[in-house]
Amino acid sequence: MPEQFSPETQELLDRAQRAIEVAISLREDTQDQMALTMQQRLLLELHLPSQFSPPGTDDKT
Repeated sequence: MPEQFSPETQELLDRAQRAIEVAISLREDTQDQMALTMQQRLLLELHLPSQFSPPGTDDKT
């Protein structure tokens, strides 16, 4: 049989669980956003390579 907690303790446990679930969701959203940002950067690098080269390294021959 599961251990019974006081109502106050149970409320704290429930709030902690919800906070954990929110943190996990935020981390997943952040990882998705980072992946999208990296994809967009790669596309920009392919279309505008001189914008991402260090100064003085443009290959304008």
